[in-house]
Amino acid sequence: MVLLIEWGLYSYAKMLYRCGEEWTGRRVLSPDVGEHRMKYVDIDANDQNLIDEAVSVIKRNYSDPRHTVGAAVLCSSGQVYTGVNIESCGYGPCAEPIAIGSAISQGERDIVSIVAVGVSEDSYFVMSPCGNCRQLLYDYAPDCMVIIPHDDSVVKIRARELIPDAFSNF
Repeated sequence: MVLLIEWGLYSYAKMLYRCGEEWTGRRVLSPDVGEHRMKYVDIDANDQNLIDEAVSVIKRNYSDPRHTVGAAVLCSSGQVYTGVNIESCGYGPCAEPIAIGSAISQGERDIVSIVAVGVSEDSYFVMSPCGNCRQLLYDYAPDCMVIIPHDDSVVKIRARELIPDAFSNF
C-alpha cells in the first residue's frame, strides 16, 4: 500500500514538473475549488405521480427478501417505466437500473426523473440511490432529476450533483 501511495505522489510530482511547477510535498487546491453545495428542488405533482408509480410496482411485486424496492423512471416522451430490485446470493441489481434498462429497451434515451421507493412493514418511503446507482445515473442521465429524502422531506436534485467529481468513461 505504501508503494502505491508513494508511486501516486511520485507521478503527481512528475506531472507538476512537466507543467513547470515545483513539488512542495503537499497538494494545494486551487482557489476556485470550494465546498460542494447540493442544489435541492421541491417536488411537484408530476414527481408525486412518479413516486406513486414506484409504490405501485413494489406493491404488486413485493416479496421479502427478493423484491423490496420499486423504481420509476419518467422519460421525455412522457412514458413511465418501472422496475423492482432482484436479490440473489451473488449480486442482485437495484430497482433503478432495472427501470432504466426497461426504458432503454423500449428505445428511450432521455430520462427526465427517477425515484426509488422502499417498503417498511405497510409503509412506503422514498430512498436515496446507492453509490452504484448514482454512478449509473451519472453515466446515462446526468441531468435527470433524482427524487430523494432530505431533512424530513422529499426533494429532487440533478443526478450529477449526487456524485461530484465523478469518473466517467462515456
